Amino acid sequence: MRSAKDGVVTPFSGLIKCVDCGYKMVRDSYKYTVKGNEKKVIFSYNCRSFASKGKTACTSHYITEKVLSELVIADIREKAGEILQDEGAARERFYAIKAQTSGTQIAQDKAALKKINKRLGELDRLIQAAFEKSVLGGDSSGFYVI
Repeated sequence: MRSAKDGVVTPFSGLIKCVDCGYKMVRDSYKYTVKGNEKKVIFSYNCRSFASKGKTACTSHYITEKVLSELVIADIREKAGEILQDEGAARERFYAIKAQTSGTQIAQDKAALKKINKRLGELDRLIQAAFEKSVLGGDSSGFYVI
């Protein structure tokens, strides 16, 4: 979580990602003047990939901080309402989602472990071959060259 130029850390800092490219959304401000020379500022979150690399990387995605806050508050109210209405059912839904997420993570971890173990086997064979070549003078057949 990084603070803005003014030292303020916003509630959404580091949490929002672009739905298309997966890059983080960065906070930006737009300053304008209304009648009577009153200055206003609108904060929004923009796709970092589009902002830094342009159309070739992603498309222009943004959401104003006000709209984002309203969406988050509405979601919190909805979830709280579900809990107040039927706490047991809400708990069961939570456990089901948690189990599904955990199952997906376990599958990903097992696949990563399998890949790592395969690579360790390859490295063991390479080290053994290099050792035999070094010690046995280039013949890795397992017989000593005299």
